[in-house]
Formats: sequence, C-alpha cells, structure tokens
Amino acid sequence: FRATEGDPNLPTKTRGSYQKIEKACSIARQLGLRCLWVDTCCINGEDQDDVAKNIESAYAYYRNAAVCFVYNCRYYDQWPLQDLVAPPELLVFDDRWKFVGSRRTLQKGIVAGAKIDEGLLDGTKSLSGEELAKAKEHLWLLFQGEMDPC
Repeated sequence: FRATEGDPNLPTKTRGSYQKIEKACSIARQLGLRCLWVDTCCINGEDQDDVAKNIESAYAYYRNAAVCFVYNCRYYDQWPLQDLVAPPELLVFDDRWKFVGSRRTLQKGIVAGAKIDEGLLDGTKSLSGEELAKAKEHLWLLFQGEMDPC
C-alpha cells in the first residue's frame, strides 16, 4: 500500500515505513508477542471498501490486542479514540522509538489533550454509541487526508 511504498528509488530496508515495522516487530518480540498488526500498512487507504471494513472493525482489533503501540505522536487530540481506549495496554514511543509512557502514566495529558472522560481511559466507563461514531468519523477523515495523522 501507499504507506509502505515510499520512494521507489530507495532500497526497501531504508524506507521509513520498513524501519517502523522492523522496530515494532523488535519491540513485540521483546514483549513475547507472536504477531503484529500495523494499521498504516494493513489498511489500503486507496480502497474505500477496505477502509470502511477496517474502520468498522478497528475497535474490535484494538480491544482484542494485547497491547497497542503509538509511534511518533505528540498530540493527544489527533489520536483516534479507539487507539486510546480499546486496547488493554497502550505504549507510547517517540520518533526514535524511545519509550515515552503508557496510557496509565500519560493519563492526565491524554485526558486534557484529547478532551475525553478519564473513565474511558481507566476502564470505568465504556464508549457510547455517539463516541464510537465520532471515532469512526475521525478515522475516515484520516484516510481521506482531511486530518493530519500523528
């Protein structure tokens, strides 16, 4: 897909998307995880049916994951809501893959920046139908290029 293609003149292993996947795999192995799903690479943004299918399934993907890695995102208001609340564990890394914190350690900043109820992060509150609809709309805007991704 477009996110993994990069400059066709560069060797595959030097492309940023390849290095992102390689580092994510390395961290997943360190955590004892056997598989990895990378949304920027596993969703074909040029195929509206694929985008729609994956947006509808995104919450379940994240909810059923052991952990969600957030890479190179400094702005909590740009994180898709399901990334924040659905996975049992959320680990945040900077643009050099240095560990920044977890959902628990970054909770105050996430709540303030994303303007969401703290109960959504600590698991004492569930997403309402309206909040889930907004989360899906946010993903659509990201895939349509109308919002900047993290």
